Amino acid sequence: MEELLDYNSENFGEDNKYRTVEDVIANGYELSIGEAIKGGWDLAISKIWYFIGFMFLYALISIFISFIPFLGMIASLIISPPLTAGFALFCYKLANKESVSFSNFFDGFKEKMWPLVINNLLISLIIILSVLPLLGIIGFTVFELVIDGGTSDPNAILELIKQYGVLLFLYILVISSLFVLVIQHTNILLFQNKSPWESIKSSILIVKSKYFTYIGLFFILYLINILGILCLIIGVIVTISVSICTMYYTYELTFKKK
Repeated sequence: MEELLDYNSENFGEDNKYRTVEDVIANGYELSIGEAIKGGWDLAISKIWYFIGFMFLYALISIFISFIPFLGMIASLIISPPLTAGFALFCYKLANKESVSFSNFFDGFKEKMWPLVINNLLISLIIILSVLPLLGIIGFTVFELVIDGGTSDPNAILELIKQYGVLLFLYILVISSLFVLVIQHTNILLFQNKSPWESIKSSILIVKSKYFTYIGLFFILYLINILGILCLIIGVIVTISVSICTMYYTYELTFKKK
C-alpha cells in the first residue's frame, strides 16, 4: 500500500483505529446527528481561535487571488482545495488527541495536493455536466425570445419563468443531492488512501445509506448558522467553525472503530 500521510500512518488498517471503506460499505455504520454536532462542537471550541484565524487568512488569500486577472482563476483552482482540506487535516489531529499547530492547516499542500486538486476538478466537472442540459434549453429559449423581440415584453419574461421555474427547482434539488452524496470525498481521499475518482464513488456509496440523516444534519447546521448571523461576525464565524468540524466528525463516526 502506498504510504499515507503522517496523520493516519499509525491509525489506518485492519488492526488499528479506523475501518476501511470496503468494510463500511459492506457492513454499514451508525450516524447520529446529536453525536456529530456534539463532536464538532468539542473540536471547534477546543481550538476556536485557530479556526477563526485560519478562516480570516483563507478569506484574505481568496480575495487577493481574485484580483489577479486570469491567473487568479487558475491559482484558485490549485490553491483552494489544499486550503479547504486543511480543516479536515487539523480536525483529524484534534480528534486523535495529537498536538497541533497553526501550520497544520496548510498540510494539504504536502503529498496529497494534486489529488485534492484533481478531486475538486472532477466534482466541478460533474456539476457542470449536470446543469448543461438546463442551460442549453433556457439559453435556446432566450435566444428565440431575443430574435422575436420579446425581451421587452414583461408577459413573455413571466411566461419563461413559469415554464422553466419547476425545471430549475428540480435541477437545484439534483445538485444539492449530489453535494450531499460527495460530502465525504475529501476525507476519504486524505485518510483512506483512495484516488480522486475512487473517493467520489466511495462517498456516494457510503452516504446514500444515511442520506436523510445527512439532510437532517445539514438542515440543523443551517439553522445554527442563521443564529450565528444574528450574533454578527464573531457569532457566524464560530458557528461556521462548528459546522466544518461537525462535517468532519461524521467521518469519525463512520470510520473509527468503536
